[in-house]
Amino acid sequence: MKRHHGIHRRWLHLSVRTVDDKIMQIIQWPGTMNLTSIDYLAIGQRLRAYRIAASLNAEQIAAELGISRAAVYRLEKGEIKKIETLERLAQCLNTTVETLLGVGMEYYPHASGFFERMRQLEEGSTRIYSHFEPFSYLLTSEKYDAYLQQMLLETDSTTVQGDKLDPNSLQTLAILSERKSHLNTHLPKIHNLIGIQHIEKFIHLGLVGSLNISPSTRIERVLATRQEVKYLLHLLEEKKDIVQVAITKQTIPLFYLPDFL
Repeated sequence: MKRHHGIHRRWLHLSVRTVDDKIMQIIQWPGTMNLTSIDYLAIGQRLRAYRIAASLNAEQIAAELGISRAAVYRLEKGEIKKIETLERLAQCLNTTVETLLGVGMEYYPHASGFFERMRQLEEGSTRIYSHFEPFSYLLTSEKYDAYLQQMLLETDSTTVQGDKLDPNSLQTLAILSERKSHLNTHLPKIHNLIGIQHIEKFIHLGLVGSLNISPSTRIERVLATRQEVKYLLHLLEEKKDIVQVAITKQTIPLFYLPDFL
């Protein structure tokens, strides 16, 4: 399984488990929903995440449902009144009504949808618990984003169109950047679990998407990796009240999930 350092293939099928503050009750009448028990805002957020993951724009959803683009945006704001609407949306987005309602696990077919959902959840969070190899993207420097794009270009030809990334990958990078920008203004507390073996491997290999690069580029990427580790240490010193890192020598178990791209 191919990996990017910091963001790797396991991200693409990782699931987000959420429990809404308002628990869904049984729908009592065909074609209607209990208006007092469902978190409509969360449903709208999931609709947007699944639309992005499906590489569909609002115009395409509108055409499929026979409604206006403005109506699609209202749906994504949680303005939903009929169960039939959710059923049709679930079919368009290749998911289920239960998933849109927040019952059980959320699985996204593309990284863009997964990270959009993460962005949504982080917006209202006061604490973020994370584990990504070698450490959370939220704790990387601004310079890391350019290296991440280059790593994606190096690692898999299916994400590349000419000498550029495909639109889905570019949208994923934009969502990641938005997550980091929000962090700098919202300032939630971040708790990051790190495996020491991942840090060691990160420093040894460098910020690379492929080992098929020139020696000079390899040296440059290793040096950039060291700068990222230094930046993490800087965050721990300067923002110790909101950034906490736990380092373990033991192997941290992760779910194995198949590559997507």
